Amino acid sequence: MDNKKRKDFKKNNKKKGQEKITLPLKGMSCASCVIKVEDSLKSVEGVKSANVNLATEKATVEYETEKVKFDDLAKAVDSAGYMVSLEEETFDVEGMSCASCVKKVEDALLSVNGVEEASVNLATEKATVKYVPPLPLKEMKKAVENVGYKLISIKEPSRLKEEEKEILKDVELNKLRNKFYFSLFMGILIFLGSTEFIPGVVSIPQNVRFFIMFLLATPVQFWAGWQIYVGAYKVARHGSTNMDTLIAMGTSAAYFFSVIATFFPELFTSRGLEVTVYYDTAALIIALILLGRYLEAKAKGRTTEAIKKLMGLRAKTARVIR
Repeated sequence: MDNKKRKDFKKNNKKKGQEKITLPLKGMSCASCVIKVEDSLKSVEGVKSANVNLATEKATVEYETEKVKFDDLAKAVDSAGYMVSLEEETFDVEGMSCASCVKKVEDALLSVNGVEEASVNLATEKATVKYVPPLPLKEMKKAVENVGYKLISIKEPSRLKEEEKEILKDVELNKLRNKFYFSLFMGILIFLGSTEFIPGVVSIPQNVRFFIMFLLATPVQFWAGWQIYVGAYKVARHGSTNMDTLIAMGTSAAYFFSVIATFFPELFTSRGLEVTVYYDTAALIIALILLGRYLEAKAKGRTTEAIKKLMGLRAKTARVIR
């Protein structure tokens, strides 16, 4: 995914509507360079003051937040023949499962003061950010956690080794596969119990049949599908939604409607309505979702492995002939 640039930049509030930012610069070598950069920054509408220090290669700019964006300041420095020095850092991101997750993580990173560009790769589960030093790591972690994901610095001592990560991924992959098989098997049994053309099914009293389906569907809903509820809860805490929210709402509606029909059928019969259950719908939807996630996780694992192999092909030494 292409890098996205932040539309606005905020740093250290001083007055209402005015802020101050310190920009690291590249390319200055003399007092004339200082004057050029200062004049170029001051020419931007909304800039109140600009002071450049040649020794530290930094520019301190006070500006009006409503009129000035970071890009305006960067272009002003560039037009003077110099550059704003942004640093780059790569992080691991946990919890992503779709393109929507990627966008949410990127938007969360871009909302942090100091982060100017953010690019998130779903296949490698990594985020690359460009920022104005110092790195606002705590703010970035908090912003990502607020949308339901986890940001891990590659330099952190607590970060798992690649071998350990691969083992954990294999364990999670096996769990997904086993939950899918379980959900599919239970879903098929429930579906067969819901049909009336199979010999022997019709002879079972309806209340008994519904209760058996309830017993079969409950572990699918709350064991196999538990990760869906967890994913929906994480984003719901911060007033957001994702695909897990949709799945949880849909399957829960089918499941709990069926529970009411199973244990309180008189609520329907008293109104002249037919008593119907949808346990099979909830179970089979969860099975199909788990199948999709299993195949996706497997494909991501292969993609990551392929990328690592390609990186391993690069030359480690170079010979210079003069």
